[in-house]
Amino acid sequence: MRISAERCLIETIVAFVAKITPPCHDITRLLSQSMDRQLPLYTRMAIRLHFQICVWCKRYGEQLDTIRKASRSIPEHSEGISNASLSENARQRIQEAVRHFIQTTNRHQ
Repeated sequence: MRISAERCLIETIVAFVAKITPPCHDITRLLSQSMDRQLPLYTRMAIRLHFQICVWCKRYGEQLDTIRKASRSIPEHSEGISNASLSENARQRIQEAVRHFIQTTNRHQ
């Protein structure tokens, strides 16, 4: 089976990019760090280049970006969040229900 010249070129480029960019576990760590601080330009470029060959890291970066955007909108709506807590009676009812569940579950095992 012969590999076409185009396929061979693509595989060579992918291998080269994989060699010059950080591995996936480093990319995910760097993406997490980018949530707290701005990364150096070279590092940001390496991440973007890695995204061209790794759909999984790209998706992880998109997920973190979604979380970042969602978390930024929370303070705008925080005044509508209640500070109310459960009454003592409600807490006792929940604790009793959990105890009952655990006891009945243990009996059936």
